[in-house]
Amino acid sequence: MSESIFLSAFNAKTMTFSEVADSFCPSKKYEDLAGAWNALLIGPRGSGKTTLMKMLSLQGMRAWPAEKIASRPDINYTGIFVPADIAWSEMVRALTRDNIEPSLAGLVAETAFVTNTLLSVARTIELRVARTGNPNEFNSISLTGSAHDEWIKHVAKLWGITLSSLSIRALTGALETRLIRLRQEVRFVALQPEKISESGLRERIPHLGLPLIESVAQALISFNYAVGMPDHKWALLLDEFEVAPLPLQSTVLRALRGGAPELLLKVALAPCGPHTTLVEDPNTKPSDRNDFRQVLLWYPDRGQAERFCEDVCRGWLNKIAPEYATLPLNVLFGSSSIAIVDDDDSSDESEQDETERQKKLQELSKLFLALIPKDPTFAEFLYRRKIDPLDLAASDGTYARATIRKIAPIAAFRNAYRSNKALGKKRGRKPFAAAYVGWESLAAMSEGNPRWLIGLLISIWTGRYFKKTVPISMAAQADASKETGGAFVEMLRSLATRPTPDIRAGEPVLTIIEKLAKFFHDKLVTKSFLEDPPLVFEVDAATPPEIEESLRLALNHGAIICYQDPDKSVGYDSLIGRQFRLAFLLAQQFKLPIRKSKHISLSAILRNEDELDDVKTPEPKLPLVQKTVIAQDVGSKIPLQGELPW
Repeated sequence: MSESIFLSAFNAKTMTFSEVADSFCPSKKYEDLAGAWNALLIGPRGSGKTTLMKMLSLQGMRAWPAEKIASRPDINYTGIFVPADIAWSEMVRALTRDNIEPSLAGLVAETAFVTNTLLSVARTIELRVARTGNPNEFNSISLTGSAHDEWIKHVAKLWGITLSSLSIRALTGALETRLIRLRQEVRFVALQPEKISESGLRERIPHLGLPLIESVAQALISFNYAVGMPDHKWALLLDEFEVAPLPLQSTVLRALRGGAPELLLKVALAPCGPHTTLVEDPNTKPSDRNDFRQVLLWYPDRGQAERFCEDVCRGWLNKIAPEYATLPLNVLFGSSSIAIVDDDDSSDESEQDETERQKKLQELSKLFLALIPKDPTFAEFLYRRKIDPLDLAASDGTYARATIRKIAPIAAFRNAYRSNKALGKKRGRKPFAAAYVGWESLAAMSEGNPRWLIGLLISIWTGRYFKKTVPISMAAQADASKETGGAFVEMLRSLATRPTPDIRAGEPVLTIIEKLAKFFHDKLVTKSFLEDPPLVFEVDAATPPEIEESLRLALNHGAIICYQDPDKSVGYDSLIGRQFRLAFLLAQQFKLPIRKSKHISLSAILRNEDELDDVKTPEPKLPLVQKTVIAQDVGSKIPLQGELPW
């Protein structure tokens, strides 16, 4: 899968409202965003921010398919979707010559953004008053006669527009023309040999400096009165607002607390960016739950995302492969053969079928016995914990049950990657495919990100190993997860050559990811056996600032997942003291398990030092047991080192 295909899978930015609605799966995040309150929607690239925003707009609410209409939220406002427009940044770059003051260049950028927003407002109103012939159309209203004409005149005066006729179509047409003229004027100013003054700029762009919130709010309030609904609310849905000029970001974020009651603000932001550096006045800054709701579009713990992933998967199957849509997903894809066990996992196995339990214990016995000759430190671990690999049933009936279950995936990885020829050495091998197949693994790798999950599904169904069998073959799933993860890696690689204008990475993102992954893999495979090897890092105070900047870029693109909420309402100003793991979609690429574990400081990883309470277990000095144990189904004699209890 190429990077472009990976990024374009279910990209709401390029889809119509009907296309988005047709595949949309409402979630708890959507409910939290949809209420009649201000909201900050924070999430990395591709996490579904644009989808959620579009599905709250007037167009999105009207596009709900009839069979899903019961799930449509009962909102009492009209949503105005404002798509991201990077034209302002292009204008600023065009004006970076010595012919204009930086403050004036910024004012031109703000004017471009405000004009784009006003155009979205006008188009939404035009759609709302259009005669569709459907009396039950969502938020349809009539505006005719003198009320219509007076409102058009009023808004034209507010926005500084000269109209060709008294119609909303003329209003939108004038704003479309204004955007084109603005680009034209910027090009003209950029080519002038002499510096232009503020008065000269205002002469060329008379609507320069039009205030955003007041211009929108006054037009909407006057519309409410014109149609006889003075209390009606509107919601400005500002998508990818981190690309807006910083002064406008500051204005909007302050308005979360003291804006017009008729105008709700729902703002989508990346986790990191200049917006997080805005100084918040403790006397006026808005607060979560009081002035707005903060909605975070990521799931540190995979269990939170699994239900949403199931809904997304079933929705996709209904459209693409309806013959599979009613099957339990752990039947369609199988269950993950290598259990995903987190350090805080306390799931109850008391109701597990006894036959299945005994079968699983036999498989684990075979695994443990295969690893022992490769890994003396694992043998010593079992010895200390009084776990007999030849009689796991006896150990499983004691306090050791949780330990056996927890170490099984670690033992599987060490057995897969450790060499038979040299103790503690890795062997060259393809990724341990069994760890990345089955529904639990696919859902975990998607991180609750609909674009990633659909990308995985597309890759499975179009892959070379796909066959219409149930369960879908392990080869098809492993190949798809490898392909999708590889496309994600290539996207991260490209960040080194096209960093964002506002985050200057001191080191390529992928280089840091590779350092982290190598450290975790070495701890998992080649170092002394640990029941809980580190797979989480904490950004500590000793982390170089340039590395923190690179991690901010990684966080914005979903390459790392944070376990703590942002330190500011608008995102992460500082990463210090926060704990992160690598995105599970990268696990197969870097031969890592899909699990949460203990953390280690980032500075220790960068120094390649071990700060963990990890006593290096020497190779056992005890005499070799003068016998061999032939394990059932292992197929070879396995020498056991040391005076072990079995």
